[in-house]
Amino acid sequence: MLKTIVKKGSYHDSVVLMLLTNQISSIEGVKKVSIMMATPANKDIYRQSGLSTSELEEASANDMVVVADVDDDGLLDVIMEEVEAFFKKQSTSESDKKGAEAVRSWDKALGKLADANLAVISIPGAYAALEADRALDEGMNVFMFSDNVTLEDEIKLKKKAHEKGLAVMGPDCGTGIIQGVPIAFTNHVAPGPIGIIGASGTGIQELTTIIDRLGEGVKNAIGTGGRDLSTEVGGITMMDMIEAMGGTPVPMAAGETYASLQQGIVDGAENTELALTVDGHQDLVKSYTYTEHQYSPDIYIISTKTWNRMTREQQDYLVKGFEKTNENFKQLYNGMMDQAMEEAESNGVHVYRDIDKTAFIQAVQPIHNKFCAKGGRAIRPCMTISRSMQSKKGESKMMKILNRFLETVLAILVALMVVGCFWQVITRFLLHNPSKYTEELLRYMLIWLTMLGVPYAYGKESHLSINLITRTFKPKNLTRTKIGIEFLVLFISVFVMIAGGVMVTLNSAGQISPAMELPMQVYYICVPISGVLMVLYCLQRLITFTKELKEEK
Repeated sequence: MLKTIVKKGSYHDSVVLMLLTNQISSIEGVKKVSIMMATPANKDIYRQSGLSTSELEEASANDMVVVADVDDDGLLDVIMEEVEAFFKKQSTSESDKKGAEAVRSWDKALGKLADANLAVISIPGAYAALEADRALDEGMNVFMFSDNVTLEDEIKLKKKAHEKGLAVMGPDCGTGIIQGVPIAFTNHVAPGPIGIIGASGTGIQELTTIIDRLGEGVKNAIGTGGRDLSTEVGGITMMDMIEAMGGTPVPMAAGETYASLQQGIVDGAENTELALTVDGHQDLVKSYTYTEHQYSPDIYIISTKTWNRMTREQQDYLVKGFEKTNENFKQLYNGMMDQAMEEAESNGVHVYRDIDKTAFIQAVQPIHNKFCAKGGRAIRPCMTISRSMQSKKGESKMMKILNRFLETVLAILVALMVVGCFWQVITRFLLHNPSKYTEELLRYMLIWLTMLGVPYAYGKESHLSINLITRTFKPKNLTRTKIGIEFLVLFISVFVMIAGGVMVTLNSAGQISPAMELPMQVYYICVPISGVLMVLYCLQRLITFTKELKEEK
């Protein structure tokens, strides 16, 4: 039996309420429970979960609602005691934090953090816009975790931010990374040079974690809030696919597709079978072709920490459960698609199933190759990926340290070369006495820059490559080819660069550079060092490709 408790004007952010829901769920006799603010979006979640009640529908967006499925009314008292104890504990723990001080005014906050340029707002939506406006007046960017902000207020705030050269992220912005610092619902990922802007917090989460897993980092991830999405922003992959097929992509809101088909602005549309029935396209088009040039999978995601805390038996049970769920979902989804096509065909839509797909395959193949070249892999159960990533975690950290070290050394060499070239120009054309030391130093620094830059570029996959042959391979054959290439590079690195470089270095004993009179070994030693670095990068890549090959099987 569903029981509802409404706490009027009691606001708590969603992170706290999720923790509270987990705690209440552990009470014996509580079959199901959900604790959220009664915003319109959260009411939809309640309805979808089968927890909607009349008390919930009457609650306002600033009210906290507890809906529990219990057989004993006496459990409601137990639940509320737990709720009050939880909030009391939260308040006490916050006040006990060392070095933390709660402030209740803008003046005090600005006095404590005079250099702050970002305000994170998590208060009831009715007040969030007012505080965001104050933050903009103080010259701050705004991260609005709060939802239930009116569209009018959002437009007003974003126009004001635009005029001031500031940014408003949100409202209902749950994910963000600012200068490497995660905000709200955000995974901690490695810092790096990549910036992301997105309207989907879930999409940003997935993309940032993939970037981190591939060995790169994210500096900023800007969430705009769902309502900020416009026709100027679209999916990059989709745009690439359209261009690959010879089309000219023009951003368009999904809701405009029906009217565009109706008016003849658009000749055809790409979509699932449900577009014919649910979106009503069957009223406008009389043919549907199965090109099957695109596949959009759903994925399961689990925290690495949670996964590692589970026993192997628990992991196996979870994987098997997902596999069974996949099969059930496939049957359900295919049934929905079949039903949609039956309805469409009964309304006069001709379905083309047996067509020559060669042209479509060839058209999208460059996109597929581009994805694979950047580290993309065939879709497989997330749990399998997680297992492989565990063994890769330490290696990844080691390679990150090596990359940062080489970046620093290479940057220093470039800076010294710039200074040296400048001094050479001064001495040659102004002082009319060219420096003999500078020219020699620049020459040997260029050699070191080249020999250290080669393994660094190879490890980062920033080197020039020719994929005329490999781009036609299937994923499995492509991976095997990559492994073969790595063994070839490994052979050259060991026997040519290391062994040969050591030999040349030893043979140069006693030789002195003409200008600076330094031992020539100082310059020749860069060859075997470069070889050692190439071996390290090759081994890392071999481990990665070998795991990919096992997963593809």
